[in-house]
Amino acid sequence: MAPASKPSDSDVALRAAIGDDLRPLKKMAAKVDLREAKDDICRNALHLAALKGHLEVCKFLVEELGLDVNSTMVSRGFVVLELEFELIPLCGFVPPGHCEAIRLLLSKGVDVDRVNYRGTPLHLAASMGKDQALKILLEHGADVSF
Repeated sequence: MAPASKPSDSDVALRAAIGDDLRPLKKMAAKVDLREAKDDICRNALHLAALKGHLEVCKFLVEELGLDVNSTMVSRGFVVLELEFELIPLCGFVPPGHCEAIRLLLSKGVDVDRVNYRGTPLHLAASMGKDQALKILLEHGADVSF
């Protein structure tokens, strides 16, 4: 049996982003361009960190590395804010970190009204019963007329 191959620096960085592990992420950021590092469905480190509500990782990626909060997953057309709602458990609350991550993304200029096949982030939050997220989106000017 052949030995398992060593993961690439990009893979290590993406695992660190989704795992809320800032130290190895910073180390990998010195080696690879995290704007270009993507997983097999075109999610970058910011997509993965936002998906899990990892606020400090999101801050590092946006504020220190300048990752684009409106970057899309080419394969699915999602932007980072939409990912905040994509895999949140449907149990009636927003997990710790997600509200803060949503606020961060909105403060950095994410498009609050971007439409995909499921509607806007406001539609997604409403359809999932995410009252806290709805309030935040409305406070940031989400258009209720879509």
